[in-house]
Amino acid sequence: MATRAGGIPDKVQDGVNGYLVEPKDVNGLAQAIARLVGDAAGRREFGARSRARVEQLFSWSKDRARDRGALRGVVQGRFMSRPLGSQRAGDTGR
Repeated sequence: MATRAGGIPDKVQDGVNGYLVEPKDVNGLAQAIARLVGDAAGRREFGARSRARVEQLFSWSKDRARDRGALRGVVQGRFMSRPLGSQRAGDTGR
């Protein structure tokens, strides 16, 4: 269980691989805890779905390929239109 804040809802889908509660919702958090405490099968299912989601979103091969492409682009000068150090404040150089 987690709160609906920041990027958490991208990882935890309410009722699918966990429970989401509003920030500072103490009663909602207590209810989510009580649901999971009494549901061993549900905990296992949430765990399996969470693992599958992480494996889908974050894999070594996908991350490695993405990083390799980004590094290759930097080396080849694709991401910088000006020499290093010549960017203005707030300018990404793109």
